Amino acid sequence: MLNQTSRTIREFLPPKNATIITGILASLNGDIWFAEHGTNRISKISPSNNYTFTQISLDALNPQAFPWGVKMDSQGNIWFAEHIGNKIGFYDLTKNQFTEWSIPTSQSDSKLPALDQFGNVWFAEGQGGSLGVLALQPRAIGLGAPGNDFYYELLVGASMAAIGVVSFRWQRLVRFFSRNRKRARAVETKAVKEKLAKETQVGFGKICYQ
Repeated sequence: MLNQTSRTIREFLPPKNATIITGILASLNGDIWFAEHGTNRISKISPSNNYTFTQISLDALNPQAFPWGVKMDSQGNIWFAEHIGNKIGFYDLTKNQFTEWSIPTSQSDSKLPALDQFGNVWFAEGQGGSLGVLALQPRAIGLGAPGNDFYYELLVGASMAAIGVVSFRWQRLVRFFSRNRKRARAVETKAVKEKLAKETQVGFGKICYQ
């Protein structure tokens, strides 16, 4: 943790042999969430509670999930990509409940989720260099029909190292950094339907866990 005033860095060692941290975020209440890929958990550090660690195992949800990347939505809930499990995961903190959406592309190598302002979830597919989206609000980005969950895949021909959604008043962009081409690229979400090299409209299977 970087103290911007003193310009010092404080390090924290997660308990229980946490391995391969693949994503980190700061919530509005100050908690620091991160994904533990190697130990199949999502965890947090609570600075307001003497920097206590809380680790949430995904083994009961999917022992092969292995999360890669975490994001928090406007309601304070956690989204993550199941790298090996080939699903998009959602954790409702209030209800302490998980939901999963299966990705139709087999062994997509999903990772690096990013959220747009409408609630759609964008993610990288390492196999084949594609950009996927769980379009929970498809009409907002010019896709599908309202009330349905859709999966779309855009072939971008790049191994992605990072993804972010940037919103301007006149356009909305999904930006990603291409590892193999070593440069940033962007897709305008309003025109994404016309840009799709490969499009499927396969409904995600939603599975809820108590």
